[in-house]
This record gives sequence, C-alpha cells and structure tokens, in this order.
Amino acid sequence: MPSHFPIWDHPVVAIDLDDTLSEFDGYKGWRHIGPPRPYAQEFVNLFRSHGWVTFLWTARLEDGLLREWLHEHKFIYNGAPAFNYINKSPINLHINCNPSKPIADLYIDNATYPFCGHPVPLREVAEELIRRGILDGSGMGKASHTMRHAEEGRPST
Repeated sequence: MPSHFPIWDHPVVAIDLDDTLSEFDGYKGWRHIGPPRPYAQEFVNLFRSHGWVTFLWTARLEDGLLREWLHEHKFIYNGAPAFNYINKSPINLHINCNPSKPIADLYIDNATYPFCGHPVPLREVAEELIRRGILDGSGMGKASHTMRHAEEGRPST
C-alpha cells in the first residue's frame, strides 16, 4: 500500500459503466447500453474539476461503442471527452504492469461495497466524497482516510 496520496502525479478514479453510470436492467445484447443514470455526467465532471484523472473501467471491451455512447450522452468536460482513458489505467500504463488489475486511488462500481450489486446513487456518493474531504476546492482530492481504512482492513466508503 503506498504511503502517500495520490499514488500517481494526480489522483485517479476508475468508474464503472453498467448500473453505475448507466441504467442496467439485464443483458439486451452487446450493443445495448442503457441511458445515463441521474447525475452521471455531473459526477464524472466533478472529479475532473477537482484535478482527478478519470478512466472508465468496464467489462465491456467494445472501445468504439463505449466512445459512441459517451459522446451521444455528452460526457464532455471543457469541450473534451470527460474520461481521460477507457479501460486503461494511466498508472498501469506508466509503470507497465498488468492491465487487467487497474490501479486507481478510488473505484466507483456497483459491484463493490457498500452497493453490492445495487445501482450507485451518484449524487449521494458525490456529496459524501465532498463531506469527507476526498473532493475539495483545492483542485486536488484528499484521501488520507482511504489509506487509513485500507491499513486497518476496513472499507473506505
């Protein structure tokens, strides 16, 4: 476990797609991605506005389809794509390590605790991240509590 935050030159967040950023009510074919969940675009842009590097991390491998969906639903930050990377961790790329185990300072995914397969309430998560000081007005996030909880073996949510 790194002793500092962020673990790269900027804090990095990995955000899942199905049932996190997009609605998901069962598999409907590989080309189907549900509509954005409420507050999805604002949620991603909140991280960008605080200096975070964002990457979409999903089991879906169709890079072109993912880019089309993001463009269609206006995941844009300051005129550019809201996600810096798709299915690639900039940290993994930088240190040339196993790309199937993405490294990030924070993961937002409906399959993780405390969501356990339920849709992620994006607005509430954003408010909690601000309340805990993970996202602040300084342009960089803070996550000392994340490291402390990890060292204690507790979830960092």
